[in-house]
Amino acid sequence: MRSAQEEWGYAVIWFPIGLEWMYDELPLFYSGYTGQGLTIAIVDAFGDVNFTLASQYVYQNVACNDLATFDSIFYLPPPASCTIIYPTGVPMLTPYNLPYAEGWSWETALDIEYAHTMAPGARYSLLLPRTLVMTYSLM
Repeated sequence: MRSAQEEWGYAVIWFPIGLEWMYDELPLFYSGYTGQGLTIAIVDAFGDVNFTLASQYVYQNVACNDLATFDSIFYLPPPASCTIIYPTGVPMLTPYNLPYAEGWSWETALDIEYAHTMAPGARYSLLLPRTLVMTYSLM
């Protein structure tokens, strides 16, 4: 059996097989329930940008490519589909929002990769708004 987790400094990193075991999904998978026929929509800001191009303020989303690499590394089947939707237009990178875009890249990759871990037979739609609007409310 492959390793379920790895300790790295003070952090414990859970690999896909570890999460599938921890959440007791393996019996579902073995029974054929993998999310097939379902679409999981994920809404994130910016998406998973190409860091080299982003440093030049050129936007390129690599979320589906990164998902394919993740699947290859962890022996997961490819998703039924992976689409990126820009409902309000493609994001633009600027010196002001580049740090946010880079931070959201990590979050977007995590979201789509681990959603795929938990439902490997599903389709994935990543919805990305054109701008990041941050609102704060006082309680």
